[in-house]
Amino acid sequence: MIDLSYLVENDSFIACPLLPTDNFIRYCKDRGLEVSQQNLEDLERMGILFPVARVTCPTLTIKIERIEGGNSYKKLGVLRDGEQWTGETKEEFAIFYFEKDYAKSFLEHGLLWQPSSRPFTPWRIRRDNAGREETISYYSIFQCYPLHEILKQVRQKINFGLIVLPDTAKLSRCQKLLHFFAEKKWGRLSAFAKRHLAASFFRLERRMDLCAMNLSFLRQYRSRDESHTLLYQVLANRYFPYTQSDQRTISVPGWDTHIPMGWDWDDYRRTWNARQVLSEVGLTPEDCKKLYERLLLQAEWIDPLERWYELVEFVSYEQKKKLKGDALLAQSFYAMAQMLRLFYRAITDERLPKPNEGGGFDLNRFYGFNVIDDELRHLEHLTNRYHLNPRPRLILVVEGKGEERQIPRLARKLLGHPFPLVGVQVYNLNGVGNFAGRKRQDRYGALEKFIDDYHSRQTIVFVLLDNEGRVPQVRDRLLKAQSLSYPDRKITKAEYIHVWEKNIEFDNFGHDEIARAMTKLGQERHIFTEAEIACCEQNHLEGKADPLATLFEKQVGTGFSKSGLLKILVDEIIAHPEEEFEADKPKRPLTKLIWQVLELAALNHQPVTSEIGEHNQRSGHFGDIIER
Repeated sequence: MIDLSYLVENDSFIACPLLPTDNFIRYCKDRGLEVSQQNLEDLERMGILFPVARVTCPTLTIKIERIEGGNSYKKLGVLRDGEQWTGETKEEFAIFYFEKDYAKSFLEHGLLWQPSSRPFTPWRIRRDNAGREETISYYSIFQCYPLHEILKQVRQKINFGLIVLPDTAKLSRCQKLLHFFAEKKWGRLSAFAKRHLAASFFRLERRMDLCAMNLSFLRQYRSRDESHTLLYQVLANRYFPYTQSDQRTISVPGWDTHIPMGWDWDDYRRTWNARQVLSEVGLTPEDCKKLYERLLLQAEWIDPLERWYELVEFVSYEQKKKLKGDALLAQSFYAMAQMLRLFYRAITDERLPKPNEGGGFDLNRFYGFNVIDDELRHLEHLTNRYHLNPRPRLILVVEGKGEERQIPRLARKLLGHPFPLVGVQVYNLNGVGNFAGRKRQDRYGALEKFIDDYHSRQTIVFVLLDNEGRVPQVRDRLLKAQSLSYPDRKITKAEYIHVWEKNIEFDNFGHDEIARAMTKLGQERHIFTEAEIACCEQNHLEGKADPLATLFEKQVGTGFSKSGLLKILVDEIIAHPEEEFEADKPKRPLTKLIWQVLELAALNHQPVTSEIGEHNQRSGHFGDIIER
């Protein structure tokens, strides 16, 4: 059986310290439980809700020394019995804190006790000049649950103010008043007044009876709720850190918590014996299961975010603390339920359903075997369900800054689809050499593992390159390579590696467009002609490196900017959008390719279960299937 002495002996106040009355009231109000100090006193007087502990702090005589030139003083310590002291003294209430040996001493001297074990005495709060209280009542944060149950019953049956009416003295006064009217004053009243008074007193007595019934009901469950509160307090040191979590990290008692010397949570959890604790608290596994189900039902009932529980549990703990009202109260209930769930698993090796697994819904069946035990995989599928996964659906690999900047610009300005909104990320290779890799070392090019890894994660890698150097040969080899992640398919598909027949300029723009753009790039220091551009294209076909750059530097005398040229060319496209479409379809190869990229990204739906992910990998969507 759990009582205060058990809590003290086991130092059950580390992870969840008990709260003084004022702090407990603030804790409850943050969770939408409107309660006052007077309400708590009334509940204790009626035997419905008791503090977990109450302490009377003894009076200490403090030796003080006045500081010259002012009214301030410094303390010189406690005046001991029999000690001679001629100086000035000051009386203060001792400081109390829940440290095991200190609390045991107070318990043994009768200064610390469990209020439910003694007759009720009215709360009289005395403070010394330092503001310390002589008698302090302490509540557990887990008492928000029985308090919520009490307030719910009160709201359903009678208002909080009338719950104190069934006091014998008040009931006696009402009966005497009724008798007074009946014996002495009745004859002076009119028939209407007689009927009105009789009805009023009948309603009053009826409400008194309701109050008495309500009190009887609440008292009936008081001892049960008290024992459950103490159970959560016992479990807190072991399991509460797991409840203060975003499912990747937990919050363990640290430097900002009063921790006994030498206490270490890692050591504590390693030596924790769940079955021994179960025996000591006098419960059975079935008791824990029923308590868990009852608590979970209440949490889901009040939680306005219940439908999003699975998502909220991955939210930062610091952000969850900013919730208010029922949403924050539900988080407290979920924390208590999770402690019971972990405790039950430790004693039975069985897994109780999580809050979002009600109604026969099994997360393991939905997501796939062991997914929910792998927080990262679970979060991956979950964010896919809610369309919150920031990972790109498609990575567009380009060779230089011009493509990196201008292709997304065309998608946004001309086609009206910004790359980020459809999940396209642009990756700049900074040169085709970083695709081809080293001739003897990278048989399938430098991007082999990059593409294979992202395709195994369901992100399409679309490569866009100029026809230079070893690019065609490496492309052909790469298309034949077998995936290491999924050996039944190739690494990629031919449609995901686009090599321009010549390069991005000559394949997409006419000689006249390039000539005008070159002239503008050179600030008209030379007027380029179509014939010059045609000659450059022929030189490119003959394998000469950067013929446009060579021509520009020769005629203008300054360095050539390929990205600057591409920007001017794209500016012209955006300036005349009506010329870029035929029957609402893009005409230019570049805009056709961008449209293809947008469609691939939009249709690359991310898997929400392991089964869907496996099906996608073996569908041929990320690489051609290898026929055995």
